[in-house]
Amino acid sequence: MKKAAEATLSRGYTHFRFEQASTASGSRFVGMSSNTFGSANATVMGSTAYGTYSGTTISTPMYAPTADIGVTVIMFHANEPGAQGAFDAAEVLKKGGRV
Repeated sequence: MKKAAEATLSRGYTHFRFEQASTASGSRFVGMSSNTFGSANATVMGSTAYGTYSGTTISTPMYAPTADIGVTVIMFHANEPGAQGAFDAAEVLKKGGRV
């Protein structure tokens, strides 16, 4: 509301209304969480050590939610018919962007 009111006044209009609102949500890949575990064995023969290691890594992808919001702001001058019933930009800003 606040951004729409500011844009309306900065362009020389006094009133505005919203049309064609759309929303979408989804997710975005943000990284991996990995855990590695395993076991090791060592055998000593004389002055030499022989060893084996067996390990497994499990990785889990991590996603963050996303949201997109779009709206068309239609602007009017106070004396235009479309201004009737529309938001008064100055009044919206006076209330801190709340209606």
